[in-house]
Amino acid sequence: VVTKMYEDFCNWGYMTVGVTAFLPHVLVPIFFPPKCEAKIPWYTRNAIRANIWIGCFGYVGNYFWTHYFFNLLDAKYTFCTTWKLNNIPIALFFLTQAYFCFYHASSNILIRRCVNAVSKPAAKIVVEVLVVLTYTYFLAFMEAFTLADFPYYTIADRRAMYIYGSAFYAIYFIVSFPAFRRLSRFGTALGAARDGLAAAMLVFILLDLWRLTIGAIT
Repeated sequence: VVTKMYEDFCNWGYMTVGVTAFLPHVLVPIFFPPKCEAKIPWYTRNAIRANIWIGCFGYVGNYFWTHYFFNLLDAKYTFCTTWKLNNIPIALFFLTQAYFCFYHASSNILIRRCVNAVSKPAAKIVVEVLVVLTYTYFLAFMEAFTLADFPYYTIADRRAMYIYGSAFYAIYFIVSFPAFRRLSRFGTALGAARDGLAAAMLVFILLDLWRLTIGAIT
């Protein structure tokens, strides 16, 4: 965004950025696994299952939930690309994997450290709730804020997007961070896909409750 390289992008430009951001998250766990997972099949490794979880969750988010942003928050993509799926630029499906891998990995670290800093079970629950609520809103706000200078993601009311849109977007992670944190180290790839889709369904329900009760913010 800072360099404005996107001004020269079209189909191949956006796709190159998306795939370039996506590939390390998939290839590194396969070819450069940690020592503790080097001798087990690649498809059973924790990072691979985490990618499957996030991939399922992020696919639903792009394909379905983005339309809530279009209809409730009056946001629009005007990218110079014709490569779309359900009117969503395909490059964004790949970029989402990179973004969400960072978000969920960092949330795991943050929640674990904060929860482990207290000893009482009740206090651990309270701390986890507070950390999740705070971090989800922070990430949602910062993503909206950092895209402010990108002219091909148009927002009708930027102030409303920062305040209310961030709360709407935070719903994704209020569900997904605790669910992802409980991804079993000894689960299967199929189990990871199932759990990611289950979390996505819960988000779907909450977003639609927003649509029915609060409605559009603009």
